[in-house]
Amino acid sequence: MRRIFGVGILLWLALILALVGSLRHVAWGFSTLEQGDIVAGYIQAVAVDLGLLALALGIQDRKRNSRGTLSLWLGVALFCAVSTYANLLHGLYFQTDLGLAEWQWLVFARPFVLSGVLPLLVVYLSEIVGADAGHANVVATSEELPAAQVVVQEPPKPRIADVLIAIADDGGEYNRADVARISGKSPQAVSSALAKLQGEKIIERQRNGDGKEKLVRL
Repeated sequence: MRRIFGVGILLWLALILALVGSLRHVAWGFSTLEQGDIVAGYIQAVAVDLGLLALALGIQDRKRNSRGTLSLWLGVALFCAVSTYANLLHGLYFQTDLGLAEWQWLVFARPFVLSGVLPLLVVYLSEIVGADAGHANVVATSEELPAAQVVVQEPPKPRIADVLIAIADDGGEYNRADVARISGKSPQAVSSALAKLQGEKIIERQRNGDGKEKLVRL
């Protein structure tokens, strides 16, 4: 069965809903300090909830870069406590009497238990979303890297003098173009090297019976 929504989209949707749900409660909590000014309450609530989100995402970023996260965790704990307190205050003020006389302990625990759900959900979802985003960046970067190219190094060319001496040792025919190709040098360089070897009395140029040149070791 084809999935309509990817896991990443669902995570972001859950995170946004958790932020919006917590935002209303935190905004009301701050408005009680602003003579009921809900606009001022929302401004402060947005700062708290977005700060909590940014700290949670920052923890994942620092983990990927092998940096310390203790200071960020302290900030997460502080903002999470503020958000939980505001949710608890809202719950205590607006809680509805459920009429469960035999379950008073359960009713009493209701605002305390539920007030921390949204702040903790924001933290955990931010951690997951941040980790998934970091992993996606790593995968995308690795796919963009070009495949490693295998460099085949050619063996070094022999020196002209070594080629000429080898020909002289074998008593072979001398062909300047062949020596230039084998040594990777120019024909002029071959002639200069041959003249030097002749001057040092190491090899000698001779002609055989059919008029072709050959090299002889002295």
